[in-house]
Amino acid sequence: MNIAKVLYALALLSMSLNYGIKPIFGIPDNVTWIDPTLILSAFMFCLRPSLKYPYHTLAIIFVAILSATSGYFLLHPEGQGLSALYNIYREPIRLTLNIIWFWVSINFLKNDRKFVLHWYAISVIIQFIVAIWLLLGGLDFISLPSFLFHYANLRVMNWRISVGPFFIPRLWGTFSEPAPFGLFMFSSFVVLSLALFIRKNSRVNTFLLRIGWVAALAGSLGSLSDQVLLGMLPFCMIFLLVFLRKRRYFIIALVCALLLMPLVNYTVDRLMAKTTEALILDMNVKGASGGERAFHTRFGLKILSEHPNAILFGIGPGRYGDYAVKTGLFPSTVTPQVTLVEWLVGYGVIGCFVIIAWIWLILKEGCKFYGIVGFGALIGLLFANMFQANWLWEAWFFAIAFLCVLPYNNVLNKKYLKRNESVQDLANNSR
Repeated sequence: MNIAKVLYALALLSMSLNYGIKPIFGIPDNVTWIDPTLILSAFMFCLRPSLKYPYHTLAIIFVAILSATSGYFLLHPEGQGLSALYNIYREPIRLTLNIIWFWVSINFLKNDRKFVLHWYAISVIIQFIVAIWLLLGGLDFISLPSFLFHYANLRVMNWRISVGPFFIPRLWGTFSEPAPFGLFMFSSFVVLSLALFIRKNSRVNTFLLRIGWVAALAGSLGSLSDQVLLGMLPFCMIFLLVFLRKRRYFIIALVCALLLMPLVNYTVDRLMAKTTEALILDMNVKGASGGERAFHTRFGLKILSEHPNAILFGIGPGRYGDYAVKTGLFPSTVTPQVTLVEWLVGYGVIGCFVIIAWIWLILKEGCKFYGIVGFGALIGLLFANMFQANWLWEAWFFAIAFLCVLPYNNVLNKKYLKRNESVQDLANNSR
C-alpha cells in the first residue's frame, strides 16, 4: 500500500489524541505534547513536497512569525535560550503544522475522497465509543481500571449541566474538556453531512459514513458545549430548509426540525445566561464562562491601547498569558478564549486581516461547491470555534479543507474527456 495513504489514515485515526490524554496516562503537564496528526502530516509533506496547496496560506505563517518576533521586543518571555525561543515561536509552529495538515488534507480529498471519508468516519466512531465508555465508567455503570475511574469520575462531577432538579453529564472523550470534544464532533458532523447529502458522487454514500454521521451528531449534542450548540443552529437550520423542499428527505428533515426546537430553546437560555455573566464584570470573573471571556476581551483591548506599536502586528501569538498573569487572577498559560480577540491581540490588525481574508476565500469556495449549505457550514464552524480556549484544532482545519474541495473527484478531467469526445465525434462525422 502507498506509504502516504497509510500515514494519512493513521493521522485521521489519531486526530483526537491531543494533550487532553496526558492526565489519563499520568504525563506531567510540563511535558510538551505535539499531536500525532501534526507530526504525521509534516512527514507526509516532506515525502511529497510538490503538493499543490493554496499559496495565500503562506501569508498566515509569515505574519505569525513576524508577530511573534515583534512581540519579543515588546515583552521578553520567561526562560533563557531554547526555553525563551520555545515560548516565542510555540504558537506559530503549531499554526504552521495545522496549515500543513490543511494542505495535505486538500490534496488527499482531491485524489482519493472515498478513502479519506471512510477512515475519517472510523476515527469519529472510535472517539464516540471511547467517550461513552469513559462516561459510563465515570458514572460507575461499567468497570474501569482504577486510574481511569478516578480520572473519569472527577470529570463527570465537574462537567455536568443542571436542568432543574436533574444533572446531565457531558461527553468529553480523549479531550481536555467537553468543548473541544464537541468541536471535533461538530466538525465531523458538518463534513459527513456534506459528504452524504450534498453529493455528486453516490459512491461515498456508505453505511459506515452514516454510522459516523450519527456518532458525530450524538457527540456534538452530548458535549452540551454552548459554542458548539451555537454553531449547530445556523448549519442545521439552513441544512433543514434545503431538505424540507426535497420529497426524498422531507420526512427525515421534518422530524429533525421538531427535534431541533428544544435545542434552540436550550441554546438561547444558555446564551442569555452567558450574556448576563459578561455584563456583570468584577474581580471574581475566574471560572465564570461569560464573565471571564468578557474580562479577557476588555483586557486584550487594553493591552493594545497601552502598546500602540503592537496594533499592526500584535503582541505575538500565544503571548497573551504573559500579560494577563500580571493581574494576579490568571496563570501565564491563560488564553483570551475569544478567537477574534486572540487574532487581534496576538497577530495584530494586519494578521487578523490576513486570517479573515483566508476565511473569506474559503467561504467563496464553500458556497461555490455546496451552495447555501456551504455558507451555513462555514458560519457554524466559525461559531463553534470562536469561543474555544484555543482555535488550533486539526478537526476544524480538516473541515475547512473539505469545504475547499469539489464534492466529487476528477470533475475537470471528466469535462475535458467529454469535450474531447465531442470533438472526436465531430471529426468522425466530417469524414
